[in-house]
Amino acid sequence: MQSVEFNMNESREYRLDQAILLYRHSKVGRHPLVAATVHPVEFKDSVPVIQPGRPLDLAALKHLAEHFDTPEEYDRTQFLPEGIVAIGPRKLVWRVPGGWYPLRWKTRNDQLDKYDKKPVNLPPLLFMTTGETLRVFAMRDYGRPTPKTELFQPPFFNCADNGHVCMPEHEPVGCKAAAAERWNELFFDSPFTHSSSAAVSSGTINEFWLEYLASGAYSFPLDLLKPANLTVGELCK
Repeated sequence: MQSVEFNMNESREYRLDQAILLYRHSKVGRHPLVAATVHPVEFKDSVPVIQPGRPLDLAALKHLAEHFDTPEEYDRTQFLPEGIVAIGPRKLVWRVPGGWYPLRWKTRNDQLDKYDKKPVNLPPLLFMTTGETLRVFAMRDYGRPTPKTELFQPPFFNCADNGHVCMPEHEPVGCKAAAAERWNELFFDSPFTHSSSAAVSSGTINEFWLEYLASGAYSFPLDLLKPANLTVGELCK
């Protein structure tokens, strides 16, 4: 039996009871985890022996978590910040209301760069992060999105048609509920530098922004948003 000391204000003696095995693809290099199994552990002549197990599913994870000795700060109900649409262990989805936001421009095109930091009216936006990457989509609905809400390609520079945002180097942010505010700061404070595969329904993304910014319009032309062929519910899966 092994004595283990945890940083939980006291020392206790623990006995190995179960083991979780994680599996990757067998190819050389670090590949994403693809499966996990949980196994009971039995002792034979004081030697722990892993027994046959079963797939580790959400029910098994919940069962294990409920029996952990965790600090009080991890065992409390938390209020979600306004705008959070969905949250999971490895995914955070939130909305930013349509309205006026200052955008950064650094494109080497004087006709765009002269609008650097000037507010512009934007459509409602939906962001999603896995903690490492960021995706953004536009919406035509100004209310809280539902699983059936249709998403549109982001009408921005630095964005792909699947919503992925080309971000500058930054410190890890994560995907906890409180991380949404920091992701918003990174998105709106990062200069738009180049066009990508994201598009609007008429003309190029460059032509759209040159015309839209020069017009001084007080509302975003939602009819020019190009469908992403994706709903909020499908994004959250």
